[in-house]
Amino acid sequence: MRSLYWKIFLSFWLATILIIITTAWVTSEIAQQSSIPVREQVFMDSYANAAVATFESGQHDALKKWLEQTGESKKMVMYLLCSTGEIVSNHVPPDEIKRVAADLASEDLDDGMLKFGNLIVSHEILSTSGKAYRLAAVSEKPLSHFVIIPWAGLTIRLTIAIVISGLICYLLSIYLTQPLRSLGLAAKSIATGNLSTRVGRFKGHNRDEIAELSNEFDRMAEQLETLIHSKERLLQDISHELRSPLARLRIALELGRNKAKGLAEVEFSRMEIECLRLNCLIGEILEFARLDKSVDELNKTDVNITDLLHHISEDANFEYGGNPPRVLMSPAPAVHVLADERLIHRAIENIVRNALRYSPEDKPVEISLTQAAGQVFIDIADKGPGVPEDQLVTIFNPFYRVDPSREKKTGGYGLGLSIAEKAVQLHQGTIVASNRPDGGLLVRIRLP
Repeated sequence: MRSLYWKIFLSFWLATILIIITTAWVTSEIAQQSSIPVREQVFMDSYANAAVATFESGQHDALKKWLEQTGESKKMVMYLLCSTGEIVSNHVPPDEIKRVAADLASEDLDDGMLKFGNLIVSHEILSTSGKAYRLAAVSEKPLSHFVIIPWAGLTIRLTIAIVISGLICYLLSIYLTQPLRSLGLAAKSIATGNLSTRVGRFKGHNRDEIAELSNEFDRMAEQLETLIHSKERLLQDISHELRSPLARLRIALELGRNKAKGLAEVEFSRMEIECLRLNCLIGEILEFARLDKSVDELNKTDVNITDLLHHISEDANFEYGGNPPRVLMSPAPAVHVLADERLIHRAIENIVRNALRYSPEDKPVEISLTQAAGQVFIDIADKGPGVPEDQLVTIFNPFYRVDPSREKKTGGYGLGLSIAEKAVQLHQGTIVASNRPDGGLLVRIRLP
C-alpha cells in the first residue's frame, strides 16, 4: 500500500471503527451488568404472579404443566412455594428448596428477591386468600443468560456510526493528501524544465503547516528559476564576449607570424591550435546553452535515420583514416523518423566521436539500428575501457570527466554527451549508457 491517501484513510477509519466497537461493547457490558438485577426481578416477579394466579384458581395440574414447559424452555427447574409449606412442581425438590419453603412457612425468609448460587427466589406474593407465595428456580446457568438484549438496534447504530466515520476519514484524507499530490506534480513539472510552475494557495489551508510548505515551495521555485536563468544568461554572455577577443587574437597571431618571418613558427602554431580549441569549446558551450533552454524550437522533418548513420560513419572513417575502417555500420532497412535532422546528426556524431577517442585503433566502433513497437533504437558500441558503474549516469552531465588526465590527452571538454542527451530529450527520447560484458561502452538512443 504505497499511496499516502490510502494509508491515512484506512488507518484513521480502522482506528475509528475499533474505538466505536470497543466503546459500544464496554458500554453495553456495563449497562447489561447494571440492569441484570432489575431484569431478573422483572423476570421472576412476572412468572411468580402468573403461577400464583393459576394456583389460586385451582388449576393445579395446569400450573404443574406450565412450570414444566417454562422450565424446559429456560433450562431450569421451577417450584412454587406456599406459606403453608406446600411445594408445587413435577420434580422432587432438593434440600435447599425445602429449607426456603420452611423459612417461608415460619416467616424467617428475608424480604425481596434472594439468590443462593444457582438458586433464585422471587419477591413474596400475597394472594387474596391471605397466603404468601414465592417462585423459586434452579438453573445451571445464571438467569441473566436468558435476558434478551436488543442487539439488532445496536447493530444498526454501529453501522451508521462506522459509515459516518468512514466519510469523515475520506474527507480528511483528501484534505491532507491533495496538497501533497499538487506539490508532487509541481515538482515534476519543474524537473521537466517548466521553471514557471507555482502551486499557489490551497483551499482550506490558510495559516497551517501545509500553507507554509506551499509558500516555501513557491519561493524555492522562484529562486531556482532566477538562478538558472542567470546561469544561462551568464554562460551565453561569457561565450559571446569571448568570441570577439578570440577573433582579434587570431588576427594578431597571423600578423605576428608574418612579422616574425618563420623565427617562432613552432610557438605560433601552438598558439593557433589553442585558439582553435578555445573556439571549439565556446561553440559547444553556446550549443549546450541553446539546447538547455529549448522546448519546442525544433525544425522537424522526415529523416531517414539509416542514411544519416551511413553518412556519419563515412565522415568518421574519412576523418580518422586507416584501414580497416574505424566505424562499422550493421546492415539495416530504411527507417524514417520525424525529427530535427541537424540536432539528431549532432547527437549521434558526438557519441561516435566520443567512442572513437577511447576505442583502440585496431578495434572498430560498431553502430546498429533496430525498430520495434513504434520505437527506433540506435546502439553505438566501442571496445574502450568502459565507465565505472556508478558514473554511467553522470557522464551526461556538462563538463563531467571520468578521468581528467585522459580528457587532456583526448582533447574532450565534457560537453559532447551533454549536448547529445539534450538533443535526444527534446525529441521525447532517451539515451542510456551501459558497460558491455566483453568490455567497452554501449550507448543506446531511443527515439519515438
